[in-house]
Amino acid sequence: MLGLMTDSNVRLRSLRSGVARLGTSFGVFSVLVFLTGCPPVTNDCNTADDPAASCDDNDPCTVNTCLADGSCGSSPKCAAGEDCNTDTGECTTACADDAECDDGNECTTDTCGADGVCSSENNTADCDDGDLCTDGDVCGGGTCSGDSIDGCCEVDADCADTETCEANVCTPGCTSAGDCDDQLACTDDSCVNGVCTFTQKDCDNGIFCDGVETCDDVTGDCVSPGDPCDAATQDCTEATGTCDAKPTCTTDADCADGVFCNGAETCNAAGDCIAGTRACSDAGGAGCTDATATEFCEEGDTAAVCTPCPSPSQDFTLGQDNLVGTTGDDVFNGPIEFSPGAGAQIETLQTGDKATGLAGNDTLNATSNGGAATPTIDGIETINVSVFDGGFALAANKITGATNVNSVDSTQLLTVNNLPNAVGLGLMNTDSGITASFDAGATAGTADNLAITLDPVQAGTVTVTPAAASGFESFSIASTGTGKNTLTNVTQTASTSLVKGTFTGAQAMELRRTDNTVVTFDGSAMTGALTLGTGDGSTAAAYAAFHAGNVNIKTMTGGTGNDMFVFGTTFNGNDASGTTEFIDGGTGTDGMQATLSSSIGSVLPIKGIENLFLNATATSSLNMTGVTGIANVTIDGASGGPSTDAITLLNISGSPLPSLDFRGDSSQAAQGYDAITYQSTGTGGSGDALTITIGNRGKALNASGTTNGHTVGALTVPFIENLTCTASDGPATVTTGITASTLVSLTANGSSNLTLNTLTTGGTDSITSINAGGVVGNFSVTCADLATGASLTSGGGNDAFTVGDSGSTSSVITLGGGNDTLTSTDANSADVINAGAGTDTIESDGGSDTISTGSEADTVIFTRTATADKNTISDFTAGAAGDVALFDISALGLAGGTEFVGLIAGVANVATDEIIILTVVGYATQGAADTAINTQIAVGGANLDQVYFYFDTGSNTTKIIHFTSSDAGASTLIGELTNITTQAAHDTLTIANIDSRA
Repeated sequence: MLGLMTDSNVRLRSLRSGVARLGTSFGVFSVLVFLTGCPPVTNDCNTADDPAASCDDNDPCTVNTCLADGSCGSSPKCAAGEDCNTDTGECTTACADDAECDDGNECTTDTCGADGVCSSENNTADCDDGDLCTDGDVCGGGTCSGDSIDGCCEVDADCADTETCEANVCTPGCTSAGDCDDQLACTDDSCVNGVCTFTQKDCDNGIFCDGVETCDDVTGDCVSPGDPCDAATQDCTEATGTCDAKPTCTTDADCADGVFCNGAETCNAAGDCIAGTRACSDAGGAGCTDATATEFCEEGDTAAVCTPCPSPSQDFTLGQDNLVGTTGDDVFNGPIEFSPGAGAQIETLQTGDKATGLAGNDTLNATSNGGAATPTIDGIETINVSVFDGGFALAANKITGATNVNSVDSTQLLTVNNLPNAVGLGLMNTDSGITASFDAGATAGTADNLAITLDPVQAGTVTVTPAAASGFESFSIASTGTGKNTLTNVTQTASTSLVKGTFTGAQAMELRRTDNTVVTFDGSAMTGALTLGTGDGSTAAAYAAFHAGNVNIKTMTGGTGNDMFVFGTTFNGNDASGTTEFIDGGTGTDGMQATLSSSIGSVLPIKGIENLFLNATATSSLNMTGVTGIANVTIDGASGGPSTDAITLLNISGSPLPSLDFRGDSSQAAQGYDAITYQSTGTGGSGDALTITIGNRGKALNASGTTNGHTVGALTVPFIENLTCTASDGPATVTTGITASTLVSLTANGSSNLTLNTLTTGGTDSITSINAGGVVGNFSVTCADLATGASLTSGGGNDAFTVGDSGSTSSVITLGGGNDTLTSTDANSADVINAGAGTDTIESDGGSDTISTGSEADTVIFTRTATADKNTISDFTAGAAGDVALFDISALGLAGGTEFVGLIAGVANVATDEIIILTVVGYATQGAADTAINTQIAVGGANLDQVYFYFDTGSNTTKIIHFTSSDAGASTLIGELTNITTQAAHDTLTIANIDSRA
C-alpha cells in the first residue's frame, strides 16, 4: 500500500513519469520518421535564452521540453493512477486511512479526507529535536525546537577553551577532587591530570551471606539485600560462600519421639537428634526383670510413670522365725493368723522371732490384736505396727538400726519401750496415739529432737518418756497427707527439758496442747495453716489454750498459711516480753485469741496478726501499743444474756483503723457481749472512721416464736468522727448507748433491728448526720448533740428518733417507709421534717418547724403554746382517713380535750369544747376569730383554755390558735396548714383530724 508521499517522493515520481512519457513520444516520433522521413528542422526554442521556459504551455499538469529539432514537446506531469491538481500541479494518490498520509513529520497532523485526499496541518505537540542541549521541546510551524540548556555541551568544541564537555556539562579544568562533582551519589569523583574522573562506587563488603551490595542512587549508601539463601531449606555458610541444606533439628521438640519412658530427646549444636536417658531405673527397658532395676516405667498421659518394683517380701509365721533379707529394699510382714491352740487370731511377730534387713531401706509391717512382743530386729529401718482390739507393747531393747516407728491404721494405743536411739514417731491414718520410752543414751545430748510425722490424724497423742531427766529438748512435727491433721497432745514425762516446737508441711494442722515447758513455737516453714490450741475462730467451737497454765511465751512464729494462736486465759503481759521476743503471724490472714482476766499494760510486740479475738472474765484493759497489722478486733459473745464485764482497748493504731465485730456463738439463743472502750491513737483529725458489726456468724438467733437478741454493753469510741454500725442475724441493742466525744456522722445498716439508745458526744453538738437508710429492720436512737443543719434519715422499718435539746437549729429529718416516730424535745431547733410513706407520729417540741406529713395518715403532736414554736404543716390531709393534729392536754392547759367541729355561733354546748374547728365562716384576722370564740365562751360561762382552727381569709390558710380564756382572751398562733387555701377545703376538716392525749 502506498503511503503519503513526501516532497522528495513526489519529485521522484514526477521524474519517473516524465521519463516514461518521453520514451513514448520518442517512439511515436521514430515511427513517423520511419514512415514519412525526417520533417524539416525548425529550431525556434533552441535559439531562446531559456529553451525550457520558451516551451512553457502554462499547464501545471504537463512537463514542457525543448526538443532537439527546436520544437517544444510536453508530457503528463503525473504517473498513471495519480491525479494532478490543475492549480498547483501536485500529484496525489487516493488514500484509504490516516496512516497512508503519514509524512514522517511529528510536528504535523496527517489525515485522509473523505475524498481520499491526504492533508497535513501543523501541531504543537511535545517532541524531541534530537539535541541533548535543549529541553522543553515542542512543535511549532511544522518543526521541533527547544530551549537551550545553559552550560550544556555535546563535544568539547561547545565549551570554552579551558573546559571539557563531561556528561553534557562544560566542566572547568580541575586541581583537586573538590572541583569535580557530577551530582551523582553513587560515583567517586576525582581529579586526574587536571581532568575530572568519575568512578562507580564499589559496595562489595566481601561478606557472602550479606548478598550482593548495591549503591542507593539517592543516598549513596551501600545496601545489602541480606541472606542470599532460601531461609526455609538452606543455611548460609560464610566460610565456603555456599548455601547449604538445613540440619535435621533446631529445637528439642524436633527430636521428640512421643515415648516418655525413653527420656527427653535433645537437639545438639550440629542439628543432630540425641537420644534421651530412660526415665526410670529399668535401663534396659526390661522392667523389674532387670536385676539392677528398682522400678519399672509405664507411659502416662503427659509423663513417664515410675512404679517401684515389688520389694522382696518375707512373712513371719506362728512358729519361731529367723528371717534374713537381701541387699535390696526388703519387706517383712507379721500379720495376724488363726491359732488353733489359742482359738483366736494372734500375732505372728512374737517374742523370740528374729529378722535381719542387711542392706537397703527395709520395712517391717506388723499387726496386733493386743498383747506384747520382744523380737530381735536388726537393720530394718521402718517399723509399722497396726493395733486392734487391745493395746500392744513392743519391747525395743533388742531392736537396732530402726529410724522410724509408726502406728498405722490403728484403733488402739501403740506402746514402744526402751528404744535405744531417738527414732522418729509417726501416726498414719489413726486417731489413736503412740507412747514411747527411750533409754538414757537416746537423749543424752543437749539438742535432742523428737521427729513426729502425721498422715492424717484427727485426735492422736504422742507421749514420750526418757530414762533420765535429760530428755528431748525439742520436737518437730511434719504435717503430711491429704487433709488437716489434729494432734491432741505432745507431752514428755519425767523431764522438763522440752522447750521448743517446730512445724513443717503443706497440710493444715492443729496442735491442741503441749507441755508448759515449751515456750518457743516456730511455724515459719509451714505452708499449711497452723493452729496452736483449740479452735481457729472460723466455727463456734470453744477455745482452749495450747498450755494448761500461765506460761511466759518467748517467741511464736507462723508461716504462709492462715495461722491461729489460741491463748485462752493464759495470755498476760509477760508473754514475748524480752528484748528479742515477739509473736509474729507471718504471711496469710492470721488470728490470735485471748480471754482477758486482768489488765495488760505492757507493750506487746505482736505483728502479722490480722484478726484479734477477745472476751473477758473480768473487767480488763489491753494496751495495744506495739501491735501492728490488726485489721479486725472481734468480741466473742456467749449465749445466756448480757455480760457484766468490760474491755478497754488502748492505743489502737492503723489506717484504716481495725474494725470492731461483736460475734455470737452461732447458737439460737440470746447473745451477750462485753462492754467495749475502743481508744485509738494518732487520731484527732476529722476523718477517723470505725466500722462496727453485730452478728451470729450467719446463723439466725431466733427460731419460730423466740425473741432472742444481741446485747452489747456500753460502747465508748473516743476520737472517732465517722461511725458505721451493721446488725444481722437478730435484733441488736447497745444497752447504754454509744459515747463518742468527736462523733460527726453515724451510718446504720443491716437486716436486723438495731437499737443504739443514746448517742453522747459530751455536749459538743458535733453530729451532722445520722443515716439509717440501710437498715431493713427497725432502728432506734436518741441524740441530743446535733450540729446546726444536721440531717437525720430513717430506713424502711418502724424507726424511732428521739432528739434532745442540743442548742442546734435547722435540722433536716427524713423518715422512711415504715411507721416511724419522731420525738423532739429540742427547744431551739427550727427543723424541716419530712414524713415518709408510713403512718408516722411526729412530736416536735420547740422551734418553728416545717412538717411534710407524706402520703399516708400521720399524727402531729402539739406541746408548745408559743408562736416561736409554731408548726407549719405543708400537706395536712383532711377527712376521716387523713392526718391528725394531736394536742397534749397537760402542756396546753386543756381540761378534757373535748372536740367540736362546726359553726360556733349558737351552739349551746361549746362551753365544754376545748378543741374546735370553726367551719362555714372564715375570719379576716386572728382577732376576729378570737372575738367569736371569746363571745361563745362568755355565753357558756366556762373558764377554759382552748385550741381552735379557723380559716384566715386574709392569708387563705388554716390557722391553729391556742386561746387562753383566763388571760382576757389572749391567743397565740401555734400552727398553720398551708395547703388548705380555700374555705371549702377548710370545711373538709372533720373531728377525725383532731384529738388529744392525756
